[in-house]
Amino acid sequence: MIKTTGRMVLTLAQGFPVVALLLIMSPEPGLADELPLRQPVPSALQPSGPPPGRIVQNRAAPPDLTAEGETGHANALAFISWAASAPKAQDELVIKLLSGVRDNQVVPHTFCQEAIRTQVTDHSRALIALSLLGEMRSELGMDCLRKFIEQPLPETGTVVDGEILERSQLESLQAKAIEGIAYARNLAADQFVLEVIAKHPSRFVRTQGIAAFLFNHDYSQEGREAVMKVARPNEQIFVDRVIRRAGETSEKFNPQLENFLKAHPEAIPPRPEQRDIDRTRARQTPAPPDFYGRQK
Repeated sequence: MIKTTGRMVLTLAQGFPVVALLLIMSPEPGLADELPLRQPVPSALQPSGPPPGRIVQNRAAPPDLTAEGETGHANALAFISWAASAPKAQDELVIKLLSGVRDNQVVPHTFCQEAIRTQVTDHSRALIALSLLGEMRSELGMDCLRKFIEQPLPETGTVVDGEILERSQLESLQAKAIEGIAYARNLAADQFVLEVIAKHPSRFVRTQGIAAFLFNHDYSQEGREAVMKVARPNEQIFVDRVIRRAGETSEKFNPQLENFLKAHPEAIPPRPEQRDIDRTRARQTPAPPDFYGRQK
């Protein structure tokens, strides 16, 4: 029997004692030690980590990209891993380090080899390597990106939902490569990007080429006209595609979107029919389990 100086209700149900403790005003000394804890006090398995700002301060220094030979090769590989985990606050540092070795031969060659080596086994690492090549804007890096884009797309492979996974993965990497070439912003790069927009077998890569070309020409009228000359008729809509830029307010963006939809009404999704709405609602609110077999 639990002794208390407060109120307690003791009931019996089918021969089993059930104690309902409604209110304990002041338990006797030592009573708290006698009562077992029903639930342990929540506690973290490990102490809280440092704030994001301190994480950036405590990050390891970037590998030295100015080294030559085997050391330079190893440092370039390590730099890919370092850059992959770099927070946005270090974007400018990454750009500065890569621009400082633009004429280096070891770094872009290593980045290129790693992108090719991992394009099947480590998609994310290949994306990072291609991004770094584009950011370098070196001639050796541009040559690698061009060859990467010219790889034939797989015609067979693992099919999921009607898509060949190996083909989709390579398309994604080639889209990243065309962004890097467009970023070079020179005549040779522009001509290559326009050729990709016109002739590449992948619609995804072609449309990414359109977006990259327009972005690197500040969405100028000259840039739009250059793309319109080579883009396929059913893909010229991507020239007018509205891009919301960083810091752009809805008051400025929404009218642009409205004008786009007026010029391209085919981009407006059809109004859903009532049966489609009901079907969607039924999927979102499933019936409760039939515990009592009433639906049989």
